[in-house]
Amino acid sequence: MSSSSQISYKLYYFNAYGRAEVLRFLFHLAEVEYEDVRIEFADWTKTKQEMGFKQVPVLEVDGKRLTQSVAITRYLAREFGLYGKDNWECALIDSFVDNCQEIIEKAIVIIKTFEPEQRKKEIEKLQADVPKEFEELEKLVGDNNYFIGDQITVADLFFYNTVSIVSQFASNFLQTCPKLEALRSKVEAHPRVADWLHKRPATSYTG
Repeated sequence: MSSSSQISYKLYYFNAYGRAEVLRFLFHLAEVEYEDVRIEFADWTKTKQEMGFKQVPVLEVDGKRLTQSVAITRYLAREFGLYGKDNWECALIDSFVDNCQEIIEKAIVIIKTFEPEQRKKEIEKLQADVPKEFEELEKLVGDNNYFIGDQITVADLFFYNTVSIVSQFASNFLQTCPKLEALRSKVEAHPRVADWLHKRPATSYTG
């Protein structure tokens, strides 16, 4: 275990999966203890005044706070040795994460759309776009069924979480992507990932 085990971590997010779940995966994969502070949606109006940019997730590290989910993801990945081995690998991982983040944003639009007809249109757009997005990612999976190298990195975790979020609104989008399906299965079967999936609180991907 890394020296990160001596650091006090608090992760603030809704009582949901959403943008924070990949961060929880990182903690469990690295076997690093943290306080998983879950905010109920009913309390958000009051609580958000205490959060940077009035958003979550927020990561507190020995009392210092960091905002923005992707920035937090990259920070923890570096701390826990789940990033690239050199600057080039880190840049490639950044590109994979950014691509997945763009896909997630399309799902977030749906989550935030409440007018039925507009929501239907956004879902149809996502269903049309997502297969093409994943077909591009399919080309980037390495020979070891990971995006980079021969072991799991934050890019693989971020991809797995992206699939979970998008699955709320689309199905069968990995049918034409056997490498991505193999990667998804490999991440899910990792003992520490599987342990978290088994014991995490049941909730939604909203948020």
